[in-house]
Amino acid sequence: MKKLLQKRKNNKGFSLVELIVVVAIMAVLIGVLVPTLVRNVEKSKKQKDISTVEEVRNQLTIGLADEKYSALSGTITCNNGKVELVGATANGITGDNAADYIKEVCQEFRVLYDNIQGTTPYCVKRVAVLNCWGKMRSWGNHMVHHAIYYNQNYSYFGIIEALSGAPFDVSFISFDDIRENRELLKNFDVIINVGDADTAQSGGENWIDETVITAVKEFVYNGGGFIGVGEPAAHQWQGKFFQLDDILGVEEEHGFNLNTDKYNWEEHRDHFILQDAEGEVDFGEGKKNIYALPETEILIQKEQEVQMAVKKFGKGRGVYISGLPYSFKNSRVFYRAVLWSASAEEELHCWYSTNYNVEVHAYVKNGKYCVVNNTYEPQDTTVYRGDGSSFQLHLEANEIKWYQI
Repeated sequence: MKKLLQKRKNNKGFSLVELIVVVAIMAVLIGVLVPTLVRNVEKSKKQKDISTVEEVRNQLTIGLADEKYSALSGTITCNNGKVELVGATANGITGDNAADYIKEVCQEFRVLYDNIQGTTPYCVKRVAVLNCWGKMRSWGNHMVHHAIYYNQNYSYFGIIEALSGAPFDVSFISFDDIRENRELLKNFDVIINVGDADTAQSGGENWIDETVITAVKEFVYNGGGFIGVGEPAAHQWQGKFFQLDDILGVEEEHGFNLNTDKYNWEEHRDHFILQDAEGEVDFGEGKKNIYALPETEILIQKEQEVQMAVKKFGKGRGVYISGLPYSFKNSRVFYRAVLWSASAEEELHCWYSTNYNVEVHAYVKNGKYCVVNNTYEPQDTTVYRGDGSSFQLHLEANEIKWYQI
């Protein structure tokens, strides 16, 4: 015990002089190292900013060189982190006013966030995009290599693009989801199947699975809607290519039905779906050799090849479209197609603009709605509120107006 006490007495800490020496050494080290560290951090930040600017320059240069973006012109250089736009213009935006334009866009987003306050916009219908991936490739099921343009997919990607800006509650489901729970389809108003035959986009052999085909047919027969684009539900089996021909009302000729009389070619361009579509509808690449079955209503056909058709099936409805590249006009056609397939034509004039270049977005929970001019030209429209009342409105180019509900 005495030895332990003696050991504790001899176990002394640092003296005051030693502490002062240690603190002095630390101060010297900090004085030497901190400025170097700060300089390295600043250098790193600057280099990162320069890399970011150079990447912006590279992407803008790609845009300038792309023939699809004819509105872009000029050259762009990058000098030590500073982007210089020499004669560069994009829809009227030049190097001189680019900073002002960026400020305007930032302010628009500030106003948007202030008004939305995290609420969900009004959705008129619940829509399911059915393919082999489901949620695995939400919003990207027709995107190839950073959304590079391809002749083979732009007619389909337009559907996804239209859905992204439409007032629909969109889900992406797979055929396996239906196999696991066929009651899943009761959560939706409309099912959409888009793509070429025998691809993961359209489904291929999944359409000869009795569980899948009966679940979809039951859904439509009981009042649901089905929209097929391109070669939907397509796989050659038991004398059929379109396995949902009784819902879509069309079939694709592959040489097996040449001896079948095809008398149904009358167009019905006054249909609800086409009432906003002045002039011709752009179907992109479309599809060849599509013909209508009896009792099908053809909306548009070109040289006896059906581009758009509709048919009733039990209490539900089917819509066939050969292809639909993205445009404001096509988005309106597709919006009407969804409403018609869901037997909801009476819901058209609810948070709605008669001019398809102008959109109405309602945030009912927050008591706000806005009207957006999507073009670089002034637009006039009739705006319908949620209660069906309406008013006339003039909007300047790209203008957004907010209102209280």
